[in-house]
Amino acid sequence: MTPQWYAFFTFLHVVATLWFAALVVRDAIYPQDDIVRTDGVPADEDDPAGGCLDHAPDVLPWLKDRGPRESGPESGPESEPVPV
Repeated sequence: MTPQWYAFFTFLHVVATLWFAALVVRDAIYPQDDIVRTDGVPADEDDPAGGCLDHAPDVLPWLKDRGPRESGPESGPESEPVPV
């Protein structure tokens, strides 16, 4: 194989890998567009391979209450960030 063909197929492989990764990221960001979860089977609405974690809440404990914070003097010390 010539170096030009090797470079071409390497480039093709990288493009295909990036395209596949983009599809995975898109399905993670917009799960309603995931073709596995929208196949019409009600059991697959949450996570088809979830096992014992199927229908578990999609919340990490340390990210609970991370909504927008109020600003201003009336918000009090509770809205101040805690140093790590």
